[in-house]
Amino acid sequence: MTSARRGRASVRPLASRIARFARERTVLLVSALAALATVAFVPPDEAYLGYFDVKTLACLFGILAVVGALRGIGLFEHAARLIVARFATCRSAVAALVGSTLVLSMFATNDLALIMMLPLSAATLLKAGWERSLPFAFIMQNLAANLGGMILPFGNPQNLYLYECFSIPLGDFLSVMTLPFAVSVALIALCCALFAKPEPPQPAKKRAAEKGAAEKGEMKERMQEERIRGKRSAVKGATGIRATEEGAAGKQVAGTRATENSLVDEGRQQAAFPASGEPLQRTDVSRETFGPFAVSSGSPRQTARNGEGPTSAFEQGRGADTAAPRIVSARRARALGYAALLVLVIASVFRVVPYPVAVGAVVAVLGVLDRRALRTVDWGLLLTFACFFVFAGNLARIPAVEGFFSFWMGESALLVAAGASQIISNVPAAVLLSHFADGYQALLVGVNIGGAGTLVASLASLITFNEYRLVRRGFPSRPALARVTPGAYLARFTAYNAAFLVVLLLVCAPFV
Repeated sequence: MTSARRGRASVRPLASRIARFARERTVLLVSALAALATVAFVPPDEAYLGYFDVKTLACLFGILAVVGALRGIGLFEHAARLIVARFATCRSAVAALVGSTLVLSMFATNDLALIMMLPLSAATLLKAGWERSLPFAFIMQNLAANLGGMILPFGNPQNLYLYECFSIPLGDFLSVMTLPFAVSVALIALCCALFAKPEPPQPAKKRAAEKGAAEKGEMKERMQEERIRGKRSAVKGATGIRATEEGAAGKQVAGTRATENSLVDEGRQQAAFPASGEPLQRTDVSRETFGPFAVSSGSPRQTARNGEGPTSAFEQGRGADTAAPRIVSARRARALGYAALLVLVIASVFRVVPYPVAVGAVVAVLGVLDRRALRTVDWGLLLTFACFFVFAGNLARIPAVEGFFSFWMGESALLVAAGASQIISNVPAAVLLSHFADGYQALLVGVNIGGAGTLVASLASLITFNEYRLVRRGFPSRPALARVTPGAYLARFTAYNAAFLVVLLLVCAPFV
Protein backbone atom coordinates (compact mmCIF):
# COMPACT_ATOMS: atom_id res chain seq x y z
CA MET A 1 0.00 0.00 0.00
CA THR A 2 1.38 3.38 -0.99
CA SER A 3 1.67 6.29 1.45
CA ALA A 4 -1.13 8.14 -0.37
CA ARG A 5 -3.51 5.20 0.12
CA ARG A 6 -2.53 4.89 3.75
CA GLY A 7 -3.27 8.58 4.22
CA ARG A 8 -6.71 8.26 2.64
CA ALA A 9 -7.47 5.17 4.72
CA SER A 10 -6.56 6.98 7.94
CA VAL A 11 -8.61 10.06 7.01
CA ARG A 12 -11.83 8.13 6.36
CA PRO A 13 -12.37 6.85 9.93
CA LEU A 14 -11.60 10.32 11.29
CA ALA A 15 -14.08 11.92 8.88
CA SER A 16 -16.76 9.39 9.81
CA ARG A 17 -16.20 10.05 13.52
CA ILE A 18 -16.46 13.80 12.96
CA ALA A 19 -19.67 13.36 10.93
CA ARG A 20 -21.13 11.13 13.62
CA PHE A 21 -20.27 13.62 16.35
CA ALA A 22 -21.89 16.41 14.32
CA ARG A 23 -25.09 14.36 13.95
CA GLU A 24 -25.22 13.43 17.63
CA ARG A 25 -24.25 16.85 18.98
CA THR A 26 -25.97 19.16 16.52
CA VAL A 27 -27.50 21.33 19.24
CA LEU A 28 -24.18 21.68 21.04
CA LEU A 29 -22.38 22.66 17.83
CA VAL A 30 -25.05 25.21 16.89
CA SER A 31 -25.00 26.77 20.37
CA ALA A 32 -21.19 26.90 20.33
CA LEU A 33 -21.17 28.59 16.92
CA ALA A 34 -23.81 31.08 18.09
CA ALA A 35 -21.74 31.90 21.17
CA LEU A 36 -18.62 32.37 19.05
CA ALA A 37 -20.51 34.63 16.66
CA THR A 38 -21.44 36.99 19.50
CA VAL A 39 -17.81 37.15 20.63
CA ALA A 40 -17.11 39.24 17.53
CA PHE A 41 -19.43 41.95 18.94
CA VAL A 42 -18.52 41.56 22.62
CA PRO A 43 -14.85 40.63 23.15
CA PRO A 44 -14.11 38.45 26.20
CA ASP A 45 -13.69 40.34 29.45
CA GLU A 46 -14.29 39.92 33.16
CA ALA A 47 -18.06 40.19 32.70
CA TYR A 48 -18.06 36.78 30.99
CA LEU A 49 -17.59 35.12 34.37
CA GLY A 50 -20.93 36.51 35.48
CA TYR A 51 -22.78 34.87 32.61
CA PHE A 52 -22.72 31.37 34.10
CA ASP A 53 -25.33 30.28 36.61
CA VAL A 54 -23.16 27.79 38.47
CA LYS A 55 -25.95 26.61 40.77
CA THR A 56 -28.20 25.75 37.82
CA LEU A 57 -25.43 23.75 36.16
CA ALA A 58 -24.54 22.00 39.43
CA CYS A 59 -28.13 21.05 40.27
CA LEU A 60 -28.78 19.90 36.71
CA PHE A 61 -25.68 17.71 36.89
CA GLY A 62 -26.84 16.21 40.20
CA ILE A 63 -30.31 15.42 38.87
CA LEU A 64 -28.96 13.85 35.66
CA ALA A 65 -26.46 11.72 37.57
CA VAL A 66 -28.90 10.39 40.17
CA VAL A 67 -31.67 9.78 37.66
CA GLY A 68 -29.18 7.93 35.48
CA ALA A 69 -28.26 5.71 38.44
CA LEU A 70 -31.93 4.98 39.18
CA ARG A 71 -32.54 4.23 35.54
CA GLY A 72 -29.52 1.93 35.47
CA ILE A 73 -31.07 -0.36 38.10
CA GLY A 74 -34.38 -0.41 36.23
CA LEU A 75 -36.54 1.39 38.79
CA PHE A 76 -38.50 3.62 36.42
CA GLU A 77 -39.15 0.97 33.77
CA HIS A 78 -40.20 -1.53 36.45
CA ALA A 79 -42.75 0.90 37.90
CA ALA A 80 -44.08 1.81 34.45
CA ARG A 81 -44.52 -1.84 33.45
CA LEU A 82 -46.44 -2.58 36.65
CA ILE A 83 -48.79 0.27 35.78
CA VAL A 84 -49.23 -0.66 32.11
CA ALA A 85 -49.78 -4.37 32.87
CA ARG A 86 -53.02 -3.52 34.69
CA PHE A 87 -54.75 -2.26 31.53
CA ALA A 88 -56.26 -4.52 28.87
CA THR A 89 -57.38 -2.17 26.08
CA CYS A 90 -55.47 0.08 23.72
CA ARG A 91 -57.05 3.22 25.17
CA SER A 92 -56.20 2.35 28.76
CA ALA A 93 -52.67 1.22 27.85
CA VAL A 94 -51.97 4.44 25.93
CA ALA A 95 -53.38 6.50 28.80
CA ALA A 96 -51.18 4.61 31.28
CA LEU A 97 -48.07 5.08 29.14
CA VAL A 98 -48.76 8.78 28.62
CA GLY A 99 -49.59 9.28 32.29
CA SER A 100 -46.41 7.50 33.36
CA THR A 101 -44.40 9.75 31.05
CA LEU A 102 -46.06 12.84 32.49
CA VAL A 103 -45.38 11.87 36.11
CA LEU A 104 -41.83 10.80 35.32
CA SER A 105 -41.09 14.11 33.58
CA MET A 106 -41.78 15.96 36.83
CA PHE A 107 -38.84 14.29 38.54
CA ALA A 108 -36.51 13.03 35.79
CA THR A 109 -36.78 15.98 33.32
CA ASN A 110 -38.58 15.70 29.98
CA ASP A 111 -35.57 14.37 28.06
CA LEU A 112 -34.94 11.41 30.33
CA ALA A 113 -38.65 10.63 30.65
CA LEU A 114 -38.89 10.18 26.88
CA ILE A 115 -35.66 8.22 26.68
CA MET A 116 -37.02 5.73 29.21
CA MET A 117 -40.67 5.55 28.16
CA LEU A 118 -40.70 5.62 24.35
CA PRO A 119 -39.04 2.19 23.85
CA LEU A 120 -41.35 0.75 26.50
CA SER A 121 -44.38 2.15 24.65
CA ALA A 122 -43.17 0.73 21.34
CA ALA A 123 -42.65 -2.71 22.90
CA THR A 124 -46.06 -2.71 24.59
CA LEU A 125 -48.11 -1.51 21.62
CA LEU A 126 -46.35 -3.66 19.02
CA LYS A 127 -46.61 -6.78 21.15
CA ALA A 128 -50.36 -6.29 21.58
CA GLY A 129 -50.91 -5.50 17.90
CA TRP A 130 -51.81 -1.86 18.54
CA GLU A 131 -49.21 -0.36 16.22
CA ARG A 132 -51.92 1.79 14.61
CA SER A 133 -52.01 3.84 17.83
CA LEU A 134 -48.22 4.10 18.16
CA PRO A 135 -47.81 7.48 16.36
CA PHE A 136 -50.59 8.98 18.48
CA ALA A 137 -49.07 7.56 21.67
CA PHE A 138 -45.66 9.00 20.81
CA ILE A 139 -47.17 12.44 20.15
CA MET A 140 -49.10 12.40 23.44
CA GLN A 141 -46.04 11.21 25.36
CA ASN A 142 -44.04 14.06 23.85
CA LEU A 143 -46.65 16.58 24.96
CA ALA A 144 -46.88 14.95 28.39
CA ALA A 145 -43.10 15.15 28.86
CA ASN A 146 -42.83 18.78 27.72
CA LEU A 147 -45.91 20.09 29.51
CA GLY A 148 -46.05 17.79 32.52
CA GLY A 149 -42.68 18.85 33.87
CA MET A 150 -43.72 22.51 34.06
CA ILE A 151 -45.34 22.15 37.48
CA LEU A 152 -42.04 21.70 39.37
CA PRO A 153 -38.84 23.77 39.26
CA PHE A 154 -36.70 20.77 38.32
CA GLY A 155 -39.16 19.23 35.82
CA ASN A 156 -37.68 21.09 32.84
CA PRO A 157 -34.20 22.63 32.40
CA GLN A 158 -35.65 26.08 31.67
CA ASN A 159 -37.64 25.92 34.91
CA LEU A 160 -34.53 25.19 36.92
CA TYR A 161 -32.73 28.13 35.35
CA LEU A 162 -35.57 30.64 35.79
CA TYR A 163 -36.25 29.43 39.34
CA GLU A 164 -32.69 30.29 40.28
CA CYS A 165 -32.34 33.36 38.07
CA PHE A 166 -35.33 35.16 39.60
CA SER A 167 -35.12 33.50 43.06
CA ILE A 168 -38.77 32.50 42.78
CA PRO A 169 -40.42 31.29 46.02
CA LEU A 170 -41.78 27.76 45.66
CA GLY A 171 -45.33 28.78 46.53
CA ASP A 172 -45.32 31.53 43.88
CA PHE A 173 -43.89 29.14 41.31
CA LEU A 174 -46.63 26.59 41.93
CA SER A 175 -49.38 29.23 41.85
CA VAL A 176 -48.20 30.55 38.48
CA MET A 177 -47.83 27.12 36.85
CA THR A 178 -50.95 25.42 38.24
CA LEU A 179 -53.30 26.78 35.55
CA PRO A 180 -51.24 25.86 32.45
CA PHE A 181 -50.40 22.50 34.02
CA ALA A 182 -54.04 21.69 34.77
CA VAL A 183 -55.15 22.72 31.27
CA SER A 184 -52.38 20.63 29.71
CA VAL A 185 -53.32 17.53 31.71
CA ALA A 186 -56.98 17.99 30.80
CA LEU A 187 -56.18 18.34 27.09
CA ILE A 188 -53.95 15.24 27.11
CA ALA A 189 -56.61 13.20 28.94
CA LEU A 190 -59.29 14.39 26.53
CA CYS A 191 -57.20 13.44 23.49
CA CYS A 192 -56.48 9.97 24.91
CA ALA A 193 -60.20 9.44 25.58
CA LEU A 194 -61.27 10.61 22.13
CA PHE A 195 -58.57 9.33 19.79
CA ALA A 196 -57.23 6.12 21.40
CA LYS A 197 -59.47 3.18 20.47
CA PRO A 198 -60.70 0.83 23.23
CA GLU A 199 -59.74 -2.33 21.34
CA PRO A 200 -58.40 -5.45 23.11
CA PRO A 201 -55.02 -7.01 22.22
CA GLN A 202 -55.00 -8.80 18.87
CA PRO A 203 -54.26 -12.55 19.10
CA ALA A 204 -50.92 -13.55 17.66
CA LYS A 205 -52.59 -15.82 15.09
CA LYS A 206 -54.79 -12.98 13.85
CA ARG A 207 -51.78 -10.67 13.49
CA ALA A 208 -49.86 -13.37 11.63
CA ALA A 209 -52.83 -14.00 9.33
CA GLU A 210 -53.20 -10.29 8.58
CA LYS A 211 -49.52 -9.97 7.81
CA GLY A 212 -49.57 -13.09 5.65
CA ALA A 213 -52.55 -11.75 3.71
CA ALA A 214 -50.73 -8.48 3.15
CA GLU A 215 -47.63 -10.31 1.93
CA LYS A 216 -49.71 -12.49 -0.42
CA GLY A 217 -51.46 -9.41 -1.77
CA GLU A 218 -48.12 -7.79 -2.55
CA MET A 219 -46.93 -11.01 -4.24
CA LYS A 220 -50.07 -11.20 -6.41
CA GLU A 221 -49.63 -7.59 -7.48
CA ARG A 222 -46.04 -8.24 -8.50
CA MET A 223 -46.99 -11.37 -10.44
CA GLN A 224 -49.80 -9.52 -12.19
CA GLU A 225 -47.43 -6.76 -13.21
CA GLU A 226 -45.03 -9.34 -14.65
CA ARG A 227 -47.83 -11.00 -16.67
CA ILE A 228 -48.81 -7.64 -18.16
CA ARG A 229 -45.20 -6.93 -19.09
CA GLY A 230 -44.92 -10.39 -20.67
CA LYS A 231 -48.00 -9.85 -22.83
CA ARG A 232 -46.75 -6.48 -24.02
CA SER A 233 -43.43 -7.99 -25.05
CA ALA A 234 -45.04 -10.90 -26.97
CA VAL A 235 -45.00 -8.95 -30.23
CA LYS A 236 -41.23 -8.84 -30.11
CA GLY A 237 -40.89 -12.55 -31.05
CA ALA A 238 -40.12 -15.84 -29.40
CA THR A 239 -36.72 -14.68 -28.16
CA GLY A 240 -38.21 -11.67 -26.44
CA ILE A 241 -40.98 -13.79 -24.87
CA ARG A 242 -38.48 -16.29 -23.50
CA ALA A 243 -36.32 -13.55 -22.05
CA THR A 244 -39.32 -11.87 -20.46
CA GLU A 245 -40.49 -15.16 -18.86
CA GLU A 246 -37.03 -15.85 -17.47
CA GLY A 247 -36.83 -12.33 -16.06
CA ALA A 248 -40.30 -12.62 -14.53
CA ALA A 249 -39.44 -15.97 -12.96
CA GLY A 250 -36.22 -14.57 -11.54
CA LYS A 251 -38.00 -11.55 -10.13
CA GLN A 252 -40.73 -13.76 -8.67
CA VAL A 253 -38.14 -15.93 -6.92
CA ALA A 254 -36.32 -12.83 -5.68
CA GLY A 255 -39.61 -11.38 -4.43
CA THR A 256 -40.44 -14.62 -2.63
CA ARG A 257 -37.02 -14.68 -0.98
CA ALA A 258 -37.35 -11.03 0.02
CA THR A 259 -40.75 -11.74 1.57
CA GLU A 260 -39.36 -14.71 3.49
CA ASN A 261 -36.44 -12.62 4.73
CA SER A 262 -38.83 -9.86 5.81
CA LEU A 263 -40.90 -12.35 7.80
CA VAL A 264 -37.81 -13.77 9.45
CA ASP A 265 -36.49 -10.31 10.31
CA GLU A 266 -39.76 -9.24 11.91
CA GLY A 267 -39.98 -12.52 13.80
CA ARG A 268 -36.54 -11.84 15.25
CA GLN A 269 -37.51 -8.32 16.15
CA GLN A 270 -40.73 -9.45 17.82
CA ALA A 271 -38.78 -12.09 19.71
CA ALA A 272 -36.77 -9.29 21.26
CA PHE A 273 -39.88 -8.10 23.08
CA PRO A 274 -40.96 -9.97 26.19
CA ALA A 275 -44.52 -11.09 26.76
CA SER A 276 -46.76 -8.32 28.01
CA GLY A 277 -47.08 -9.86 31.44
CA GLU A 278 -43.34 -10.18 32.10
CA PRO A 279 -41.61 -7.38 34.01
CA LEU A 280 -39.03 -5.79 31.71
CA GLN A 281 -37.10 -3.36 33.88
CA ARG A 282 -34.28 -2.32 31.60
CA THR A 283 -34.62 -0.58 28.28
CA ASP A 284 -31.42 0.15 26.41
CA VAL A 285 -31.36 3.09 24.04
CA SER A 286 -28.64 3.81 21.56
CA ARG A 287 -26.63 6.99 21.18
CA GLU A 288 -27.41 6.81 17.48
CA THR A 289 -31.12 7.02 18.29
CA PHE A 290 -31.09 9.90 20.73
CA GLY A 291 -27.93 11.78 19.91
CA PRO A 292 -26.80 14.03 22.76
CA PHE A 293 -29.59 12.88 25.05
CA ALA A 294 -28.77 9.16 25.01
CA VAL A 295 -27.99 7.40 28.25
CA SER A 296 -26.83 3.91 27.43
CA SER A 297 -27.78 1.19 29.86
CA GLY A 298 -26.06 -1.85 28.48
CA SER A 299 -24.19 -4.28 30.63
CA PRO A 300 -20.95 -3.03 32.20
CA ARG A 301 -19.00 -5.68 30.37
CA GLN A 302 -20.43 -4.68 27.03
CA THR A 303 -19.97 -1.01 27.80
CA ALA A 304 -16.32 -1.55 28.67
CA ARG A 305 -15.77 -3.45 25.49
CA ASN A 306 -17.65 -1.27 23.02
CA GLY A 307 -17.74 2.10 24.70
CA GLU A 308 -21.53 2.28 24.46
CA GLY A 309 -24.72 0.22 24.71
CA PRO A 310 -26.50 -1.80 22.03
CA THR A 311 -27.14 -0.13 18.71
CA SER A 312 -30.92 0.02 19.05
CA ALA A 313 -33.71 -0.33 21.54
CA PHE A 314 -34.80 -3.53 19.86
CA GLU A 315 -31.56 -5.49 20.13
CA GLN A 316 -31.51 -5.92 23.89
CA GLY A 317 -34.75 -7.74 24.64
CA ARG A 318 -33.27 -11.19 25.14
CA GLY A 319 -30.71 -10.01 27.67
CA ALA A 320 -33.28 -7.89 29.45
CA ASP A 321 -35.66 -10.82 29.82
CA THR A 322 -33.11 -12.76 31.84
CA ALA A 323 -31.64 -9.86 33.82
CA ALA A 324 -34.81 -7.95 34.62
CA PRO A 325 -36.46 -10.12 37.30
CA ARG A 326 -33.64 -9.61 39.79
CA ILE A 327 -32.76 -5.96 39.20
CA VAL A 328 -35.03 -4.30 41.75
CA SER A 329 -35.03 -7.09 44.36
CA ALA A 330 -31.23 -7.48 44.41
CA ARG A 331 -30.54 -3.75 44.51
CA ARG A 332 -33.36 -2.44 46.67
CA ALA A 333 -30.96 -0.94 49.20
CA ARG A 334 -29.06 0.80 46.41
CA ALA A 335 -32.33 2.14 44.99
CA LEU A 336 -33.23 3.60 48.39
CA GLY A 337 -29.80 5.22 48.61
CA TYR A 338 -30.16 6.77 45.18
CA ALA A 339 -33.65 8.01 46.09
CA ALA A 340 -32.15 9.68 49.17
CA LEU A 341 -29.57 11.37 46.93
CA LEU A 342 -32.35 12.62 44.65
CA VAL A 343 -34.18 14.08 47.66
CA LEU A 344 -30.95 15.79 48.70
CA VAL A 345 -30.49 17.36 45.25
CA ILE A 346 -34.12 18.49 45.20
CA ALA A 347 -33.62 20.04 48.62
CA SER A 348 -30.69 22.00 47.21
CA VAL A 349 -32.92 23.24 44.37
CA PHE A 350 -35.37 24.48 47.00
CA ARG A 351 -32.48 26.19 48.83
CA VAL A 352 -32.88 23.97 51.90
CA VAL A 353 -29.42 22.38 51.51
CA PRO A 354 -26.37 24.18 50.05
CA TYR A 355 -25.91 22.91 46.52
CA PRO A 356 -22.15 22.19 46.94
CA VAL A 357 -23.06 19.76 49.74
CA ALA A 358 -25.66 17.98 47.61
CA VAL A 359 -23.48 17.74 44.50
CA GLY A 360 -20.50 16.62 46.58
CA ALA A 361 -22.60 13.84 48.11
CA VAL A 362 -23.75 12.72 44.64
CA VAL A 363 -20.19 12.55 43.33
CA ALA A 364 -18.92 10.73 46.42
CA VAL A 365 -21.68 8.11 46.58
CA LEU A 366 -21.88 7.41 42.84
CA GLY A 367 -18.10 7.37 42.63
CA VAL A 368 -18.19 4.32 44.91
CA LEU A 369 -21.45 2.61 43.90
CA ASP A 370 -22.00 3.49 40.24
CA ARG A 371 -19.23 5.32 38.41
CA ARG A 372 -20.94 4.57 35.15
CA ALA A 373 -23.81 6.87 36.14
CA LEU A 374 -21.28 9.70 36.39
CA ARG A 375 -19.73 8.82 33.03
CA THR A 376 -23.09 8.71 31.26
CA VAL A 377 -24.25 12.12 32.48
CA ASP A 378 -25.22 14.18 29.45
CA TRP A 379 -22.19 16.46 29.52
CA GLY A 380 -23.21 17.76 26.11
CA LEU A 381 -26.38 19.21 27.63
CA LEU A 382 -24.35 20.97 30.34
CA LEU A 383 -21.93 22.39 27.75
CA THR A 384 -24.90 23.48 25.66
CA PHE A 385 -26.22 25.41 28.66
CA ALA A 386 -22.82 27.06 29.10
CA CYS A 387 -22.86 28.14 25.44
CA PHE A 388 -26.38 29.51 25.86
CA PHE A 389 -25.20 31.57 28.83
CA VAL A 390 -22.43 33.14 26.73
CA PHE A 391 -24.75 33.70 23.77
CA ALA A 392 -27.50 35.34 25.85
CA GLY A 393 -25.07 37.37 27.97
CA ASN A 394 -23.37 38.84 24.93
CA LEU A 395 -26.64 39.65 23.15
CA ALA A 396 -27.85 41.51 26.23
CA ARG A 397 -24.79 43.78 25.93
CA ILE A 398 -25.46 44.71 22.28
CA PRO A 399 -27.50 47.97 22.36
CA ALA A 400 -29.64 47.27 19.28
CA VAL A 401 -30.59 43.78 20.48
CA GLU A 402 -31.23 45.00 24.00
CA GLY A 403 -33.56 47.73 22.77
CA PHE A 404 -35.48 45.37 20.46
CA PHE A 405 -36.18 42.67 23.05
CA SER A 406 -36.82 45.11 25.87
CA PHE A 407 -39.54 46.82 23.82
CA TRP A 408 -41.35 43.64 22.76
CA MET A 409 -41.01 41.96 26.16
CA GLY A 410 -42.71 45.01 27.61
CA GLU A 411 -45.53 44.71 25.06
CA SER A 412 -46.30 40.97 25.43
CA ALA A 413 -43.74 38.82 27.21
CA LEU A 414 -45.96 35.73 26.95
CA LEU A 415 -46.21 35.85 23.15
CA VAL A 416 -42.55 36.73 22.71
CA ALA A 417 -41.44 33.85 24.94
CA ALA A 418 -43.72 31.32 23.25
CA GLY A 419 -42.82 32.61 19.78
CA ALA A 420 -39.07 32.60 20.40
CA SER A 421 -39.35 29.03 21.66
CA GLN A 422 -40.75 27.94 18.28
CA ILE A 423 -37.58 29.15 16.55
CA ILE A 424 -34.66 28.66 18.93
CA SER A 425 -36.23 26.19 21.43
CA ASN A 426 -37.55 27.01 24.88
CA VAL A 427 -34.31 26.52 26.85
CA PRO A 428 -32.21 29.11 24.96
CA ALA A 429 -35.29 31.35 24.76
CA ALA A 430 -35.53 31.31 28.56
CA VAL A 431 -31.84 32.12 28.97
CA LEU A 432 -31.93 34.89 26.38
CA LEU A 433 -35.19 36.60 27.38
CA SER A 434 -34.41 36.52 31.09
CA HIS A 435 -32.07 39.47 30.46
CA PHE A 436 -34.96 41.62 29.20
CA ALA A 437 -37.89 40.55 31.40
CA ASP A 438 -39.20 42.85 34.13
CA GLY A 439 -40.93 39.93 35.85
CA TYR A 440 -40.81 36.16 35.64
CA GLN A 441 -44.51 35.15 35.41
CA ALA A 442 -45.16 35.66 31.69
CA LEU A 443 -41.68 34.45 30.72
CA LEU A 444 -42.02 31.30 32.84
CA VAL A 445 -45.41 30.40 31.39
CA GLY A 446 -44.40 31.35 27.84
CA VAL A 447 -41.30 29.17 27.58
CA ASN A 448 -43.14 26.23 29.14
CA ILE A 449 -46.23 26.25 26.94
CA GLY A 450 -43.90 27.23 24.08
CA GLY A 451 -42.50 23.69 24.28
CA ALA A 452 -45.58 22.71 22.28
CA GLY A 453 -45.58 23.77 18.65
CA THR A 454 -42.81 23.12 16.15
CA LEU A 455 -40.43 20.17 16.24
CA VAL A 456 -37.62 22.40 17.54
CA ALA A 457 -39.74 24.18 20.17
CA SER A 458 -38.41 21.68 22.70
CA LEU A 459 -35.21 19.73 22.20
CA ALA A 460 -36.96 16.69 23.70
CA SER A 461 -39.27 16.56 20.65
CA LEU A 462 -36.32 15.53 18.51
CA ILE A 463 -35.96 12.45 20.72
CA THR A 464 -39.53 11.40 19.94
CA PHE A 465 -39.15 11.97 16.21
CA ASN A 466 -35.93 9.99 15.99
CA GLU A 467 -37.39 7.12 18.02
CA TYR A 468 -40.45 6.94 15.75
CA ARG A 469 -38.22 6.70 12.69
CA LEU A 470 -36.27 3.91 14.37
CA VAL A 471 -39.39 1.93 15.25
CA ARG A 472 -40.87 2.32 11.78
CA ARG A 473 -37.61 1.25 10.14
CA GLY A 474 -37.40 -1.76 12.46
CA PHE A 475 -40.87 -3.05 11.51
CA PRO A 476 -41.28 -2.36 7.77
CA SER A 477 -43.93 -5.06 7.21
CA ARG A 478 -46.43 -3.60 9.69
CA PRO A 479 -48.93 -1.90 7.33
CA ALA A 480 -50.27 0.51 9.96
CA LEU A 481 -46.76 1.84 10.59
CA ALA A 482 -45.72 1.80 6.94
CA ARG A 483 -48.60 4.10 6.04
CA VAL A 484 -47.53 6.77 8.55
CA THR A 485 -44.30 8.02 6.99
CA PRO A 486 -42.00 10.36 8.94
CA GLY A 487 -43.51 13.24 6.99
CA ALA A 488 -47.05 12.16 7.88
CA TYR A 489 -46.02 11.72 11.51
CA LEU A 490 -44.51 15.22 11.53
CA ALA A 491 -47.75 16.66 10.11
CA ARG A 492 -49.80 15.00 12.87
CA PHE A 493 -47.25 16.07 15.47
CA THR A 494 -47.41 19.70 14.33
CA ALA A 495 -51.23 19.71 14.22
CA TYR A 496 -51.63 18.39 17.77
CA ASN A 497 -48.88 20.64 19.15
CA ALA A 498 -50.22 23.75 17.42
CA ALA A 499 -53.71 23.07 18.80
CA PHE A 500 -52.32 22.67 22.32
CA LEU A 501 -50.28 25.86 22.01
CA VAL A 502 -53.24 27.94 20.80
CA VAL A 503 -55.53 26.71 23.58
CA LEU A 504 -52.90 27.29 26.26
CA LEU A 505 -52.14 30.79 25.00
CA LEU A 506 -55.84 31.72 24.97
CA VAL A 507 -56.37 30.36 28.48
CA CYS A 508 -53.21 31.74 30.09
CA ALA A 509 -52.99 35.18 28.42
CA PRO A 510 -55.53 36.92 30.73
CA PHE A 511 -53.75 35.73 33.88
CA VAL A 512 -50.10 36.67 33.25
